[in-house]
Amino acid sequence: MSKILSYIVFIHKSVLVIVLFLVIVPFVTGQEPDSIIVRKGKYFLIGDSIVQIPGDSISFLENYILSPIDSLQLKKSNGFYDSLKLKASKYKWTSELYSWLFTNAPARSYLAKTDKSEQGFIQHEGKIIRNVRILELDVFGPMIRDTSIIDTSWINKTLNKIHIKTKKKYIRNNLIINKGDKVNPYVMADNERIIRNLPYIEDAKIILIPVSDETVDILLITKDKFSLGLDLQFSDIHSGKLEIYDKNIIGFGHELKTNLFFNYDKNPSWGYEGVYKIDNIRGSFIKGIINYKNAFNTKSYGINLSRKFFTPNTKYAGGINIINTSTFEDLDTMSYPTPFRYGYQDYWLGRSFMLNYASRSRLIISGRFLFNNIYERPEIDEYSYYDLHNFQLYLGSIAFSRQKYYKSNLIYNYGTTEDIPYGFLLEFTGGYENNEFSNRYYTGVEFSHGNFYKNLGYFHTTISFAGFISEQKYRQGLFHLKSSYFTNLLPFFDYHVRQFINIDYNIGIRRFEDEYINISNENGIRGLSSDSLKGTHRLTMNLETVAFSPFYVYGFRFAFYGFTDFGFIGSNKYNIFKNDLYSAIGVGLRIRNERLVFKTFQIRLAFYPRLPADYSKQFIYLSGEKSFDPRNFDVDTPGILEFR
Repeated sequence: MSKILSYIVFIHKSVLVIVLFLVIVPFVTGQEPDSIIVRKGKYFLIGDSIVQIPGDSISFLENYILSPIDSLQLKKSNGFYDSLKLKASKYKWTSELYSWLFTNAPARSYLAKTDKSEQGFIQHEGKIIRNVRILELDVFGPMIRDTSIIDTSWINKTLNKIHIKTKKKYIRNNLIINKGDKVNPYVMADNERIIRNLPYIEDAKIILIPVSDETVDILLITKDKFSLGLDLQFSDIHSGKLEIYDKNIIGFGHELKTNLFFNYDKNPSWGYEGVYKIDNIRGSFIKGIINYKNAFNTKSYGINLSRKFFTPNTKYAGGINIINTSTFEDLDTMSYPTPFRYGYQDYWLGRSFMLNYASRSRLIISGRFLFNNIYERPEIDEYSYYDLHNFQLYLGSIAFSRQKYYKSNLIYNYGTTEDIPYGFLLEFTGGYENNEFSNRYYTGVEFSHGNFYKNLGYFHTTISFAGFISEQKYRQGLFHLKSSYFTNLLPFFDYHVRQFINIDYNIGIRRFEDEYINISNENGIRGLSSDSLKGTHRLTMNLETVAFSPFYVYGFRFAFYGFTDFGFIGSNKYNIFKNDLYSAIGVGLRIRNERLVFKTFQIRLAFYPRLPADYSKQFIYLSGEKSFDPRNFDVDTPGILEFR
């Protein structure tokens, strides 16, 4: 074991040297200019904020900050800010205006700063909200966190004209704050996060503007993503999928997605899928999805309505999911494709009780009913193809949750605000299944904890154990341990570096004969695929060093990275370390434009010391996944823990 650890450390240090070499190689492109202060009509871009200033306040800003021209680049200096602060201190309201406009103005605005999400609202706690205004930025315009980037190229102007901004009515549907409410720092932070997490919003920020000692105005700044996009994926040279979508149809916040499938080994060789989604139906925070699929002798249609515990103050959540499918499946045990027809129904309801408001601790009780009804299928036995069993499953859960957030950036994304959860979740789940083969009970427990430590970084760990009890034995059971870590942002010349570590251990207990896990691609060894790399016992470790570059080209940002992946896979009957060690050593480049809904483009070069006979490798792909994204501590639908 010690030799393996030494091997791992040596390889990753070698990769780190390669990455640091790559990022200092000159890259021919324009770098970001110094931060600027801009006046455009009644709007002001100052530091990392964009604000609308009342008419009686504009003269103050014009006299001491702006020249008469529309745009002025200013060389920032301590002397400038000291002089401005002195003049602003003559009046209380101008002093307060200075404090929230220029807190970190001299710093490069794209640098990451990690704060508790409610921190910026605490000083106004208890004040009355007089007005709520919404300011929508151009898609191809200044960033909320980095107003230094102002691109006036003709292509961006054209795209801004093509894009239809989200209607303010539909942004207001996502507000949980209203005129006349008192300022609650946690609610402000929650609402900012809710809007920021909408699929068609790039970033959002709430600014409190003091009006008097007792009142404030709220300015909500939002920035859309360019909603049109497409994605082309290849399974192999003969098959793949073309995805075309609009995530914000004419500014209504609705999404329409079309998938065109192709597989020249099948007849017919083309297929279609359509999905229509509404993220928030009429301000109820109910998400609705309707889908229809007709591809390769498979037809399915369904509807899904769901409402989550979107804030700790949310009392009720629930959902309905109904799917009907008819298909021909080519199962391993069948000599030819066999017809299947089945229906699936899923209903759940949950109630949350606040235990301690200051710590945001909650007790959540939930219940769920699932009904799997198979109309047509071949003969199967009790210990295979669980999804094709006729069953009714009744589940209940009780959970204790405590969750708050930090705000930061340059973690998984390239500059937009990111919400990092910290707290814990302890959930107990129990249930009863009425199965056509036998009746059995289900039990499960899951604990997760995460926190940010100022001088170390962020740690997140999840431990879970679950399974069905039948004939006094655990069946379809699992034990899962997953731990993730990333460092603080480390400066390196003009780059900013983070280190990510992910460890995943998973073991199945009396799983069905067709149930297994693998270490292919994002399940362990990235870029490597093989049908032989599967089993019921897995241990993987992923190390990654990411260097966020300062380069900025037409909205595209670049991050260089180096990685080492290690994985063991085999049977749960043996010590995991008795299996072969598979690994990957590589470097890559990620390119992302957060103004677009397109996924991240990645180029990856890797070396694999050991390869199975049936391997395939992938170098270039589109990915929207976040490899080390920690799950939050919200309670969702009570369910069976997945073996994957």
